[in-house]
Amino acid sequence: DLRAGRWEDMPPGMLAGWKGPAAASPPDDGETIYVVDEERGALTAYDWGADRWRTVAESDRLKGAAEMTVAGGKACVVAPGGGKVLIVDVTPPPPPPPAARRAAGAAPPPPPRMWEVAAPGGKRVVSLHVLPRMTRPE
Repeated sequence: DLRAGRWEDMPPGMLAGWKGPAAASPPDDGETIYVVDEERGALTAYDWGADRWRTVAESDRLKGAAEMTVAGGKACVVAPGGGKVLIVDVTPPPPPPPAARRAAGAAPPPPPRMWEVAAPGGKRVVSLHVLPRMTRPE
């Protein structure tokens, strides 16, 4: 507990779902903890209020994840062997229009966008860090 300046036990649900590399988004991105369940191939986000992990994305490409970081609404996950980074857009989708919210059986939100960035030829990714913007956008 940073505000109180003391250590506390991990909530049981948090501990139960911690099954791979983890990263916390910065405070200005909502202070969410993300974990890649490397066996299942699932990116999960911890829900502090419910003490449970909710699935954000599932893909075989997430299996065996080696490392991850989160910033700017993106989770960046190093694939096994470091040959590429899988990027998952974890920005919440915009809310549906009021008419769609009222409709019975409205479709679930689409899965988050995912894409890969290959490591440069002959190189591999060994670590990730997202640097803050050094200048303000014009």
